[in-house]
Amino acid sequence: MNQSKGINYFEEKVGQVEPFSLVAFGIPLSSRYGKAGELVDMLQFAEMATRDGVASLVTELFYDSKACVCEVKLVDWASAEGKASVIRVGEQTISQFTVDGDIYHRSGSC
Repeated sequence: MNQSKGINYFEEKVGQVEPFSLVAFGIPLSSRYGKAGELVDMLQFAEMATRDGVASLVTELFYDSKACVCEVKLVDWASAEGKASVIRVGEQTISQFTVDGDIYHRSGSC
């Protein structure tokens, strides 16, 4: 039973990492239940968004651990081209995510 200090870190609401929230490349990232894999996805997203020059379009990433989906929040002034670029980054880094209410998946995951 993958336990450390008597805690089963793979139960639904048990945090695997602390803090549950952080800022990477200027983007606030948070995971509802502090799941390691979710934070890894969001860190990879933030790094790639910065390298691709679209991090300034992203105001926040929130991974809803219960729903298994990451909400990518954009600035109000993001152009259609900018939004498409952010979605391309998400498709390379995040298992399942939403942008403006539309759902997307990592390329090759479905």
